[in-house]
This record gives sequence, C-alpha cells and structure tokens, in this order.
Amino acid sequence: MPLQLIKSYLTNRYQRTVVDSLKSNEKLVTCGVQQGSTLGPFLFFVYINDLALASEFNVRMFASDTNLPMVSDNYLSLQTKANCVIQKIDNWLKSNKLSLNYSKTEYMIVTRKKEKCNFHINIGGHEMSQKECIRYLRMMLDDSLTWKQHIVHVSRKLSNGCWALSQIRKYSN
Repeated sequence: MPLQLIKSYLTNRYQRTVVDSLKSNEKLVTCGVQQGSTLGPFLFFVYINDLALASEFNVRMFASDTNLPMVSDNYLSLQTKANCVIQKIDNWLKSNKLSLNYSKTEYMIVTRKKEKCNFHINIGGHEMSQKECIRYLRMMLDDSLTWKQHIVHVSRKLSNGCWALSQIRKYSN
C-alpha cells in the first residue's frame, strides 16, 4: 500500500504554466517532484543519497546544500584533487538528470598561511569563484576561522530586531 501511494505521487503528473490569463498546454512530467509538497524534500534526499559515492571525499549534505571538505599538504595537489572530484560530482548529477547551478558553486580555502593562493577550479566549463567568507548552516565562516564575519552578521540581525522592538514599544505595554 505505501509503495502504491508513492508510485501514484510520482507518476501521471502534468504541469502547465499560467501567466495572467494565458495558459500553456499541459505537459507530462517525467521526473522530479512537486515543489512545495510534503513528500518532496524526503524523496529528493532519497534520490541524491548516493551522491557521496561519486567522490572518495566525505561529502556533507544538508537539505539541498552540499559541501566537499578536502585536505592536502600543498596547494597544487589540492587544486588537482578538487578539479577531479568536482568533475566526478558533475558527471553524477548529469547522469541522474540533475544540474548544478554553476553561478552558486563556490569554494573557500581555509589556511593559517598569510599568502593567498590563486586557485583555478573548473566545473562544466565554468570557473568556480573563490570566497573568503561563506554562509554555511546559518553561520558565516571565513577562511581563517576567526568568527569575525559571523559576529558582524549576528550583531546586525540583533540590531535590526532591537530597532523593530523599539518602534512597536509605543503600541504595546
């Protein structure tokens, strides 16, 4: 019975686009799940669960965010490893009818060294952008792990919240 429910959820689905009063023809949906659905996130996770098998590195996944932490003794070795792993991940995605948003794909090098390295990591013919600070699980992580960016980010949010409270205080006891 549960298998039949999931099968009915995934098969014989149609979609159309509506803009103002114009409607497109219905088209059969052959893969994917409805966005905003209850089962969608769970089924997506089941679908991509073996992504980690595409890489020898420890893939970290949370919701639709994926991280590939890598360690190396030197920059050249790290760049070579990163390009190889990224290509494997991209191939896995394509073979599973998924695509990577190249403009959102970025990397950060965490090091104690003062000099910055000039990396070139390419995926699908696009060069990834190197960041000095990234947002990960609501935290701002910088390439020196100093927490400065995160503290600034949290301070701004708290300041905005305090301002909002001060504005509504005159309407509430």
